[in-house]
Amino acid sequence: MDFLKELKFFTDALELGASDLHVSAGEVPMMRIHGVLEKTEYSPLNPDEVDEIIKRLTTNFQKAQFYGEVPVELDFSVDVPGLSRFRANIFRQNKGNSLVIRVIPKRIPTLEELLLPAVIKDLAKKESGLVLVTGSSGSGKSTTLAAMIDLINKEKEYHIVTIEDPIEFLFESNNSLINQREVRLHSQSFGTAIMNSLREDANVLFIGEIRDRDTAEWTIKASTTGLLVFASLYTRNATETIEHFINFFPPDEHQNARIQLSDFLQGIVSQTLVPLKGKRGRIVATEVMLVNNVIRNIIRDNKMHMLYTTIQGSRKEGMWTLDQSLMELVEKGYISLPEAYKRAVDKSVFEIYEERYKYTSK
Repeated sequence: MDFLKELKFFTDALELGASDLHVSAGEVPMMRIHGVLEKTEYSPLNPDEVDEIIKRLTTNFQKAQFYGEVPVELDFSVDVPGLSRFRANIFRQNKGNSLVIRVIPKRIPTLEELLLPAVIKDLAKKESGLVLVTGSSGSGKSTTLAAMIDLINKEKEYHIVTIEDPIEFLFESNNSLINQREVRLHSQSFGTAIMNSLREDANVLFIGEIRDRDTAEWTIKASTTGLLVFASLYTRNATETIEHFINFFPPDEHQNARIQLSDFLQGIVSQTLVPLKGKRGRIVATEVMLVNNVIRNIIRDNKMHMLYTTIQGSRKEGMWTLDQSLMELVEKGYISLPEAYKRAVDKSVFEIYEERYKYTSK
């Protein structure tokens, strides 16, 4: 993979702190920096140039898959010594083929370095149950989960099993033993890998993503056995996360899924990255839901309309909504009101704040 060091637009992306690099046939290379997709000054790449990069990045087996008669997309990770680790996705499009490369830091940051609230460390120190970390693509949830897992790795004498597609952050066993497994490379599916982890004397299980009923079902089963289970979902807040999880199951199983989830769920952390005000960079805004008896009953009795206001009124217990987090970041001067408004659940609160600000600043 050393040939990547020879690609100027690739090394430029790293030097500029890009999170993603886009290489598409017929287009100039582009990079996402602090959440914004920017064009580079390089010439458009022709299909042969893009294919050359793809062929040098992939194994013979991956080439046979991608260039076969049946169109497929491939998601895989690569390690470039001396540079970093990357997650790559290749796909076909009307002008040829395309490649998206996401940068994965070689060093796993701490929760403190990520400026995450202390309550997230408390969730990482739970003995058992299920912890969900959610957010849109590029919201930093993989980094948050990696920091939580590495905290356990440093502080506990545990067996940690990760199940990913593909493996992203690489862990070095510290006080814990860590085994990282990749779906399709080391096991047939998420469900199969989770099922077998129950026979592998694991203490902690990290599931890269819950995508289907089979994974959701085995995630719950694992959390009922005394394991501490971490998983991620592409959902924006606690309410959406719970409803999405329940909907993995057929309607006649919803009530049983609610009961199991309410019994073993420890908490949900939902996050988004927001541009800093007046300078480049982004800061994380979070929603935190911790399961107590009130939350447990809301989930079990399907009174989801009560969840948002319950979280909102439970600040003393370590919970807050995304809107409360956004408002706090606005008041501290970290982010602008328009950026907070874009991401708000209840936008009326921010409209009132804006009117009050206009009035008091006259």
